[in-house]
Amino acid sequence: MEQRMTQAQRMTQAQRMLCQAQMLSMRLELVGAIHGHEKFRPQALCPKCNRSLTPAEILKGFVDDPNDLNTTCTRCGHRFPPKLVWQELVSAMEVPFFCASQSLARLRGKEVLDPDAFRREDPALYHSTIVHHGTLRNAFTSIGIIYGFPEVVDIEKKIRPFLGKLPDTMIAKIAGLRVSQVRGLRKKEHISPCTRRDILKAAKEAQDAETEEVASATAVANDTVAT
Repeated sequence: MEQRMTQAQRMTQAQRMLCQAQMLSMRLELVGAIHGHEKFRPQALCPKCNRSLTPAEILKGFVDDPNDLNTTCTRCGHRFPPKLVWQELVSAMEVPFFCASQSLARLRGKEVLDPDAFRREDPALYHSTIVHHGTLRNAFTSIGIIYGFPEVVDIEKKIRPFLGKLPDTMIAKIAGLRVSQVRGLRKKEHISPCTRRDILKAAKEAQDAETEEVASATAVANDTVAT
């Protein structure tokens, strides 16, 4: 009986981790969509044991210290700085990746820059900030600074594909909208609210697709070697 309960608890923990990974993946997709078909991927390969950390592990490994830019390897405990891979339609860039509090600590003085100038002057801070806070306006507001430059257009159109796939509260926070606005838009589109079951189902589908893709790539590689 005790063994069966332990197995059930492990399954619950595994499902919880799967849901967290899916929500983070969808969150990064939403941020990218808001800012115009951009893609973001936190990346960290431990230089000590060669373990590749997942985005969720990278975020969890940060400490709340503006001067400590390292994350923690989940295998050996070594601390090292992660990267953020940013990609748009015709270009890509790898920059240092700051945690949410580190981004806020570096923002003061940047409120005089419009988004394009900000991105040119400090791409690492710019991209880390929007990954964590959704928009520059959200980030500056959280430290009591009004950011007066226009940043995102057609916000309701850009969040529409994510309605029902992420909680209304998360979409609202990232997009800088009220929860009631997001809920009203979702109801107008006759979309059911996001549930944990929906997230878990999407996570399993993504996991199955990834497994199938790896198996297909392996089969192609084996065929190439055989010939």
